[in-house]
Amino acid sequence: RLFSTSSDTKGKRMAGRELVFAGRSYRVVNSLLMLVSFLERYLSCATQFSALSSSVLSKITEMFRFYNERTNSLVLQAEACKTAGLKRINTKNLVLASQSLSVVMSLMDIV
Repeated sequence: RLFSTSSDTKGKRMAGRELVFAGRSYRVVNSLLMLVSFLERYLSCATQFSALSSSVLSKITEMFRFYNERTNSLVLQAEACKTAGLKRINTKNLVLASQSLSVVMSLMDIV
């Protein structure tokens, strides 16, 4: 496995989970862990069914693009304040979004 995860046991100070990828540790949100899970399944399909690999790669690209767009709209455009009931976007939210997008960028390099 390329990834390992652990839950946050330090309390409320920094929400999220830790993802270890390529020797680096990232604080990430659950949505990224779901993206990684989907990515692993898609890559498994691509290796088992080589005739579908170009289609799978196209879907993976769409997933990355959607994740980036949704993160941008929720955090940078503050839609999370409306949809998730946050009072404001704070530093913690920005850090978690940044870390999650850093993982996505790293994943794009290997896919």
